[in-house]
Amino acid sequence: MDHAKISRALLLAAVILLTTAGCGGSDGIDGTGLIEISGTAAIGAPIVNATVIVKAGNGAKKTSQTGQDGKFKMEVTGLSGPFLMKIVQANGSALFSIADGGGTANIHPFTNLIVRNWFKVQGLDVESEFDSSMAAAQLPSVAQINEIETALKQIIALVLAQYNLPADLNLISSVFDANNQGFDYFLDHADVVIINNRITIIVNDPKTSLDGEIVKDVGLETNLAQPDLTPPSVPTGLRVIPASGTEMLVVWNPATDNLAVAGYKVYRQGQTSVTTTPFPVLSDSGLIVSTEYCYQVEALDAANNISAKTASVCATTLGAPDSTAPAAPTGLQATAAGSGAITLGWTPPLDADVVSYEIYRGSKGNVTTKIASVVAASYSNINLASTAEYCYQVFALDAAQNKSASSNQACAVTVQGSQPLPTGPRSLEFSASAYSASEADATLLVTVNRNGDVSEPVSVSYQAGNGTATAPADFVAASGTLSWPAFDTAAKTFLVQIKGDTVTESTETVLLSLSNPSANAALGSNAGAVVNIANATCSGLLSSDVTVDTTITGACTLVTQDVSIGGGATLTVAPGTTLVFQSGAGLN
Repeated sequence: MDHAKISRALLLAAVILLTTAGCGGSDGIDGTGLIEISGTAAIGAPIVNATVIVKAGNGAKKTSQTGQDGKFKMEVTGLSGPFLMKIVQANGSALFSIADGGGTANIHPFTNLIVRNWFKVQGLDVESEFDSSMAAAQLPSVAQINEIETALKQIIALVLAQYNLPADLNLISSVFDANNQGFDYFLDHADVVIINNRITIIVNDPKTSLDGEIVKDVGLETNLAQPDLTPPSVPTGLRVIPASGTEMLVVWNPATDNLAVAGYKVYRQGQTSVTTTPFPVLSDSGLIVSTEYCYQVEALDAANNISAKTASVCATTLGAPDSTAPAAPTGLQATAAGSGAITLGWTPPLDADVVSYEIYRGSKGNVTTKIASVVAASYSNINLASTAEYCYQVFALDAAQNKSASSNQACAVTVQGSQPLPTGPRSLEFSASAYSASEADATLLVTVNRNGDVSEPVSVSYQAGNGTATAPADFVAASGTLSWPAFDTAAKTFLVQIKGDTVTESTETVLLSLSNPSANAALGSNAGAVVNIANATCSGLLSSDVTVDTTITGACTLVTQDVSIGGGATLTVAPGTTLVFQSGAGLN
């Protein structure tokens, strides 16, 4: 995984120490409480010279700076808890946590999720509450925070076990050092992605080094501690791929759930449960050479609701080593997706034995750094610098680790600060109900906008057809599909080719229409539009053979056939003159 990501490793182990200060009396203690908050901030390596801010319940604030070792300390004696805590990352986004009057409080991506979730469920904005100089309007109780922490820990319980972490680990209050060991090692290999108020948790499998989505696209306003009676979806895309004569790799697309998918049960030969894993991949070893094995998978959540099983998928272990690499992924797209984040999506190769994808990042023309290995054909790269360009390439790997050629290179520029993404119902429509053009125009660019929430890919079909103008005499009929990947907010366009003629006539119309929106979107109010083509009588026909210097004047000259310019001649088009090319005509 990308160890430069804050969300994987940014942590702030903040210890609130309640001690006594000697100030008289027979025992040297006057009972005055000295409260200190101390801790460590790290991103794989320590976060140096970063500002840590603590806000007390009465609105008072204290700040501290991390040192070269990422450690900090501040005294908050006289301030009343609970304390809302914040550290601002290099890209301008913030992580939060909360502490009561004593003990330990960590700040890292999971505490940030806990705090943001509580505030969102209450209909509050934690950024506004913290930045205000007033006392907090509402803060969660210790019991409420502990309830969310317990629920979140149950969701990732199988993952924590894979990292050999103790069952009594507390995501907020367990003490740890930024030393790439224990809890810190887990945080170095975990992503908590919150984009457009949608939560995705990605953790690296320590056995296969593949990234697995534990939580996928769940609303931040979802109460993580609520009772859960809904089973996860049935996993899709089950693939059974022989890795050798004695090992199978079983891979599937992550299931979805109203809260989170805690793990998967994998069954071999219809009955025997091989194992339970939190990741959408299993290495099944100790098998017999050249023997067929069949597998099924079911998903379960933290409340032990279980999905139906997948259909059985079979494969035969290898009799000889596999040395054939899969085809390369295609259609890689990179899209800026909120503050310091870029989402990637690509088309998998048709090879049935693709197990995973390696993602590389770098500058344009120099993409050399591996940042992740994933099972699904998508990825979110977060905590990047603001307004910076990042470029990516993707490779496909099979079970024998044969590696494909590279995908195309795709680049995107991150947005600045906490620029919000659009929300609301998804709709697709023309940018206007009417467009104007002239016969003197060779083409008209028509714009289609997407509105509302952009967290999912959408598509729509378009058509330019006969009105009072008819094809192919007055224009070239056009049709096709426009597609937007997730988080792509840019408008899409298509061209209508217009034909001029020498006939004087009234304004003619081309009818535009949108249809067949993707299932997750609807047509907007401007799903139909008209192109008004004004008459522009073109006088004169350009000869098909220009052998002497020629200058074309006048408002419009019609070109009906290919024009060849030869013999050293120069063809000059005077300012203000338009050449209108009919279909098939061109300049040689």
